[in-house]
Amino acid sequence: MHEALTFPFLIGALRRARHAPMSGQGADITELRDLLESVRDYETPGGYRSIYRCRPKLNGEFVLRHIPNGKPGNDFNAVPPEKKSGSCNLFAKDIEQSSEPPFDSLANAIWNEIGIAVSKGQFSYDENTKAYRPFTANEEKWIDIALAGST
Repeated sequence: MHEALTFPFLIGALRRARHAPMSGQGADITELRDLLESVRDYETPGGYRSIYRCRPKLNGEFVLRHIPNGKPGNDFNAVPPEKKSGSCNLFAKDIEQSSEPPFDSLANAIWNEIGIAVSKGQFSYDENTKAYRPFTANEEKWIDIALAGST
């Protein structure tokens, strides 16, 4: 089974870990950029992370997935680390080409689609309604268990 997470889910889980407000103030692209920078700059020997649109299951929402080994397909574009000396561990596809650097283009494309949901505290994608909603109590429980196991 291949696990992939949506960016609103990751942002919501990180807010929960920091005990930050789940909606309202402070919802801007900075939070997403910080997350993407961490993902981009974290080196995984023999593996990489990919960002792509999950179809058909998540109706084309952007997701992040860790690939433990192998190489990305030719349809993925590298999102190189800020430090030129590091190896590239982040690859993305389904991002429209622009004049912006790859990182900025990626962050802007994702934020344009998720910004409103994140600002409303809607982090979990509901496959039935094809929309984001707040975390359920069960999702919060599993996030808390995962966070407890990561310390």
